[in-house]
Amino acid sequence: LPHANFKLLDIWQFACEVRLSRRTYKSLATSMGWVSDAGNLRTGAEYAYRFCSGDHGFVEDHTALSDARIEVAILAECFKQKKQIPYGKINQAPWKLVNA
Repeated sequence: LPHANFKLLDIWQFACEVRLSRRTYKSLATSMGWVSDAGNLRTGAEYAYRFCSGDHGFVEDHTALSDARIEVAILAECFKQKKQIPYGKINQAPWKLVNA
């Protein structure tokens, strides 16, 4: 299949842009201690899922099926925001959007 027929979407970038950069996430993450040793709010799939699902004690088990399920849930929450979708945007450090 030709590459031109596909739209690339980085879920981490999308989540940081439309869900995790909000004051509500920043406040919750700070109060829950979702902060790295360097002082940055954590933005990985486990933390994004905790926020999006409301299951603040969720622990990712890192199996392929489980990872796919939580990433689909995160992606669905991002689409629900009806914000611009960052197709083709590749950012090596989207966590910086949340910690700016």
